[in-house]
Amino acid sequence: MCHEQIICSAISAAHVLQCSTMATNISGALKALRGASKGLVYISESDRPIKAIAWSSEDAAGAKTPHDAVAKVAGVAPEQVVAVSLEAFFAPLATPQAWWGESERVTGARFAELVAQLKRLDDAEAFRVGDEPDIDVYVVGLDPATPGSFVGVKTRVTET
Repeated sequence: MCHEQIICSAISAAHVLQCSTMATNISGALKALRGASKGLVYISESDRPIKAIAWSSEDAAGAKTPHDAVAKVAGVAPEQVVAVSLEAFFAPLATPQAWWGESERVTGARFAELVAQLKRLDDAEAFRVGDEPDIDVYVVGLDPATPGSFVGVKTRVTET
């Protein structure tokens, strides 16, 4: 689906405002992840929102794999990016527990749907960047509909 974005540039010397309309392509995968992650919070020692993200190959400095894309976007060396399966990362929030009440079951089902959407990406994994206590987590894969583009979600966890 496309939406229009108005891009304006002022030419100060002539005090002229030029505006042009540019169609920006929003992939189906990104749209699905935005919907699935809306309002979700990753629970750790600090509860942080989960936000959908997307990077073009240019944004990720020509990276070919999700691991390398995360390293380049986060500005760290590849060995500072630790891969974790997306199932393992989301298990505490998406795997039903006997003690869950109705609210937890509804939230758990939403997390399970988010995991299902992420599994539709190619080579999707969770990547931890940073040291305790605050660790950025990117769950990223290749967008199957847009070669060279990466989509996923990002959050931050606090661990002490």
